[in-house]
Amino acid sequence: MDIVLTDWRGTFTSERPTLHSLPHPENPHYTHLSHMALQHAPHTQLHGVPELSQPSWKPIASIPAQSPFPYSAALLEHPTQARNIVLVTGDARTILHYCSLDSQTRYVIEQEIFTQESEGFFPIGIAFKHTHAPELSRDTIHELTLIGFANTSFELMQDASRIIRSLHEKKIQIKIVSPMALRLSQSIARNIGIVASEDVCVTGNNLALMSDNELREYIPRVNIFSELEFADEQRITRIFEEGGHQIIRHEFSRA
Repeated sequence: MDIVLTDWRGTFTSERPTLHSLPHPENPHYTHLSHMALQHAPHTQLHGVPELSQPSWKPIASIPAQSPFPYSAALLEHPTQARNIVLVTGDARTILHYCSLDSQTRYVIEQEIFTQESEGFFPIGIAFKHTHAPELSRDTIHELTLIGFANTSFELMQDASRIIRSLHEKKIQIKIVSPMALRLSQSIARNIGIVASEDVCVTGNNLALMSDNELREYIPRVNIFSELEFADEQRITRIFEEGGHQIIRHEFSRA
């Protein structure tokens, strides 16, 4: 064995992120909608989500997160309301894609997401819309109203840095392979002792532009493969193995 391919989630951090704050805490209505969204349409299971007290909205349909749609949705009804409500949570940039926003507002929010990820946080987008429809489908997920982003993070494992040092001393390379955002993966990597400069990082979109021959020349110097689909991770593994490397592979979680 000379290379370990692994997602950082569940290997060097907790498997599930912890909720730190909800968007717009000064707005009780948005706070309640955020609680309901994280309970009934969870993009990912979170530690620290409070239970709803006396819930009045009842879930009647849901859509789980499933590639290539990194969001979850739930349709809820209220005994005294004429309209139902659709609640959606998911990858922050994905949620933005389905929201009605002007270009300037969208740009400002994208910069906020970039900053949070660079600081090691995992922002989860929360959005909603009212509907008279009694059923839920992916065609319903458009023209959403953005509530904001739940601020979450993954807890670093106490011995992560020690494990990295031990493997490096044995001349074993650690390669991060993850579907998570590049800036977040870089932040986690730096905190556990993996070099994460721009020249040793690549995203799935960049990999898709490379032939296998180009990839063989390129990937030996890469430490972080991020924003990947499962097929990307399989391709990376194959290229390394064809190059004669002995691989220990921990498949990443697609949740």
